Amino acid sequence: MSKLKSHKTILINLCVLTTVLSLAMKPSDSWFPNNEMQSNFSIAPLRFYTAGESILLNVDGISPEDENKNILLYISASYGSMLISPERTKDSLFFRIPSEVSKKSGKLFYQLYDATMNELDSGSLEIKPNSEMTPIAESYLGPQTIVSGGADYSMMVVIATDKYDNLVPDGTQVSLESFIHNSATTYTKITKDRIAWERLFSTKKSGRMLISGISNSAATKEKTLDIIPNNATNFSITEQLVHPYADGNQIAVLSTSVIKDEFNNTISDGTLVSFLVTTSEGKRLEVSGTTINGIATGQFLHPKNPTKWMIQAFIMGLSESPVKEIYFSSIIEELEVSFSSNNRSISVGPITSFMGQPIPDGAEVIVTIKQCDQQYTATTKNGMTEFELNPILCPNGSVSIEIESMGISETFEKTLH
Repeated sequence: MSKLKSHKTILINLCVLTTVLSLAMKPSDSWFPNNEMQSNFSIAPLRFYTAGESILLNVDGISPEDENKNILLYISASYGSMLISPERTKDSLFFRIPSEVSKKSGKLFYQLYDATMNELDSGSLEIKPNSEMTPIAESYLGPQTIVSGGADYSMMVVIATDKYDNLVPDGTQVSLESFIHNSATTYTKITKDRIAWERLFSTKKSGRMLISGISNSAATKEKTLDIIPNNATNFSITEQLVHPYADGNQIAVLSTSVIKDEFNNTISDGTLVSFLVTTSEGKRLEVSGTTINGIATGQFLHPKNPTKWMIQAFIMGLSESPVKEIYFSSIIEELEVSFSSNNRSISVGPITSFMGQPIPDGAEVIVTIKQCDQQYTATTKNGMTEFELNPILCPNGSVSIEIESMGISETFEKTLH
């Protein structure tokens, strides 16, 4: 599209140049015998015009014998530059400024030429914005999200124009209005450098601020400014346990208190909270949760062995909870173990839980025989599991057999046959 516009401009310029050259090459068109006659021609425009009105520039000093002579007006304005041919009536000669030029505010410079391109007169006039027509107000707001507390702010800028997109002059009154928490505030501003602006500071309470601007009878579109909670402050955590036993089966749920900022605003949904667990054996577990209505939760599987958990939650770099301790007791008190006559077949179970029910399937049972440097591992089904000691790996003789499950360990002295 820019290429086509460039070609169009070149074509117009060539046409204008051809017209000027053709006029200069005709001796009969050199209609001024001397400079004294040329100096009689002049234009006396008004000093100010209004955008959109018809601008006619009359040429003074025209006599009846000059009515058929050629004369041109060169104009230069913000829209561009061009040559204009005059229009004639019975008693006058004048130039009509094209509407695309007369609609644009600003300075317009002109130069009057004869057919041989001698300058006859020059000057300027000013086109002012049309304040009588309904203006148009554009507005810009940014940033559109700020934090509560009163220190952070956004800025609203209003630019008012007339219907031809001319900026209104300095000194035009613009009213800005903000509305938040059922309270409205009005700011009266005066345009300077063709704009009006105002800083909008956050409130201590989070929420949504609505903003609009009015210039004369024109109003901007409604703008929205979100005031979000500030940085989170320290909080506490609580646990929800089905039971306090180390069964490796149930879920421990950890929840934060309602997390707020220093101005008592509930922090934004989706804030990441990390839950860190350190066991009494030195192991570390971690899960993360995001806040909903200021509360975040994390879930851990119960340990399989009795232990103590030290739990702390963090919003990284901002806030944290105190350390909380949770104790998990053993789910069983002793192991039921039976041996075959040669002590090579070992049956463990039934292993029952704190209510007498079989422990969950998949519980790990470990048999260790130090004399043979052997260790056997199996999992329970219906609370039972069995082991068979291989004679090749474990020869006949006296051995110590250690059986361990769910944090309970028992040792038996046996003789293998």
